[in-house]
Amino acid sequence: MFSSLARSPMRRLAARAASVAAGAAMIAALSLTATTAHAAEEDAVPAYAGQTSVGPLTIEPSSGNWGDPFTRVSTNGLSLPEDGSVRWYLRAVKGVLSDFNNRSATFAGKVATPTATSYDLGPADLLPAKAMGVSSTYLPGGLDKTVVGSTFAVILYGTTSATFITGSYFRADIVVTDLGENKTGWKVVTAAPVEAITPSIALAATAQTDGSVKLDATVKTTDGSTATDANGTVEFARAGGTTTSVPVSNGSATFTASGLEANTEYTYTATYRAGTADKYKDSGAATAIISTVGTPQAPVNTDVTVTIPASASGLKFTVAAGSVSLGNAAQTATAFTASGALPKLSVTDGRTTKSAWSLNGKSSALTNSADATKTIAAQYLGWVAPTVTGGITAGTAVSDLTTDRALASWNGTSTSNVSATIDTTVTLAAPTTTVAGEYKGILTLTLI
Repeated sequence: MFSSLARSPMRRLAARAASVAAGAAMIAALSLTATTAHAAEEDAVPAYAGQTSVGPLTIEPSSGNWGDPFTRVSTNGLSLPEDGSVRWYLRAVKGVLSDFNNRSATFAGKVATPTATSYDLGPADLLPAKAMGVSSTYLPGGLDKTVVGSTFAVILYGTTSATFITGSYFRADIVVTDLGENKTGWKVVTAAPVEAITPSIALAATAQTDGSVKLDATVKTTDGSTATDANGTVEFARAGGTTTSVPVSNGSATFTASGLEANTEYTYTATYRAGTADKYKDSGAATAIISTVGTPQAPVNTDVTVTIPASASGLKFTVAAGSVSLGNAAQTATAFTASGALPKLSVTDGRTTKSAWSLNGKSSALTNSADATKTIAAQYLGWVAPTVTGGITAGTAVSDLTTDRALASWNGTSTSNVSATIDTTVTLAAPTTTVAGEYKGILTLTLI
């Protein structure tokens, strides 16, 4: 609400510049909400460090003579973000926002702290100096109100003192108009609505080793950059199947499709759907064709645990019969050492659409068969550099199997079927303080 300060020496009217051609004869009008359209370059109010435009300011009437009083000033349901204890002013401004810090600028007067969450000020709340430019005292010094087409702005803002803006404001752009008979007036400038942008969308599909398909969609603007301000959704649709909508975040959306047939080709589309008050329209559809891999099989546990994807074709690996026996450890000056061959590993990849994979291994701790409290940590296990066939890449020698280590990998660049083998020797170098006895553990191999 505006407080009554009829005798205050600080009665000024806030404003801001915007460009517009000279208007026709003025006629009193219903309310129009001013946009943030700017005036000519020399009149524009550019961005100013620490000061933010919260939204448009509505002035009623939207046009009139210089002496016509306002009947209503509103921020259209919005409030200033600053603390409610600061004071609010309505001011006319021409030029940069730093004019706010000039005590010679003209005030319309102080506005009391509103009790509502927005500013909706009627005649009873406005100060006596509530008309637009009843004298030159209430207009910016750089404005000549006799020049049709001149622009300025009216701004409602918060302040902690009589002359300093706190950082946020509401703005209505004003232009001087020709009323005829050598008279001028004013009107609120409204900009033509901005047409929504038609974006494009990019879709990437990746077959996962668990049999699912991961879909990644990116919404793009007309210059090809990611539309990080898009607030709509992406519709992921499977040909002959279901459609799922995923909200866009920072220009992207991701969906994982599960419950698919192994080694089967699927077609997916992605379409952007505009959100509320979105600057973007719906997009066209992007298409991706992808073939699934085999679905995984439950782990097979012996002395060596192996996870084998189940598929007569597709991507899978097998381990030859047998276990890893390290035999009797030999004591050196620094460790108990032992080694044993890992049963031969075989990997086949007959997928229609291939992607890179890696065969990894890690071990549990080895536990004393007679006393489970005595263990050898997995960090003392390793393997020598593997020997491979079939055009794949061998891993390196490792000396710590606490976490997954690569035995072999393939880059997925060939369209031919892959048939490869991997051989290596598991090694142990246990501390000399290790308690005597037989130790057992589980080596887990995973193809991802």
